[in-house]
Amino acid sequence: MSLHELVNGNLRFKQLKFAKHQDYLQDIATNGVTKPLAVITCIDPRLNLNWITSQRPGLLSPFSTLGGIIPSHGRHSLSQDAYLQYAIERFNVDHIAVVGHLDCALVKALLQPRKALASLKTVRRWSDLARDTRQTVAANFSHLEGEELVRRAVQAHTLLQVEHLMTYPLVQSAVAAGRLQVHPMIYDIAHADLFEYSNATEKFELLSHKYAEDVLAEVVATCHDAVCTAHSHV
Repeated sequence: MSLHELVNGNLRFKQLKFAKHQDYLQDIATNGVTKPLAVITCIDPRLNLNWITSQRPGLLSPFSTLGGIIPSHGRHSLSQDAYLQYAIERFNVDHIAVVGHLDCALVKALLQPRKALASLKTVRRWSDLARDTRQTVAANFSHLEGEELVRRAVQAHTLLQVEHLMTYPLVQSAVAAGRLQVHPMIYDIAHADLFEYSNATEKFELLSHKYAEDVLAEVVATCHDAVCTAHSHV
């Protein structure tokens, strides 16, 4: 993508959509936002959660890292600490979604010998913060291969990042007080499906199934002319 395309896109937005949403944009420009959904995810540009969830600006507060890695609280966590403090204390978020995704290059690299990242020394050091993913996959999924191995590795990796998140004192206290909920999620890029982990079933379940009653009327209203398909598990 070139800067020329970026400018063209901005002009198209201003010509076609800005007037329709001008009041809303001016309101958040003046008054700010409160209680957006905090989202910690991967830097992969295919994860455009605003786009795939049809949200306006100000409703999602994203924080992205390579591989969606959340370092455990400590000397590597300054940027995460700052984000979480602002999100919880200034934005008053009551939900944090930790979103992994299928076909994650970092997770795939973790499945390879460590020397596979030899030419990317900084990336290799960063990936070491997710060594527990490598260990968990080796201990539990060594019998798998191909897409199934990657899928199970992404699941394990996402759940481990939630464990890392829970080492942050601010998150611990907010969850304990009932002011904050943490949601492990996975995004299937090829099908635009979001899945959330269920403690009850110990599986990632299709999000639209979990909240089917709440969204059914809207889906019927907006998708009646489209072909909508659902995938029941990831």
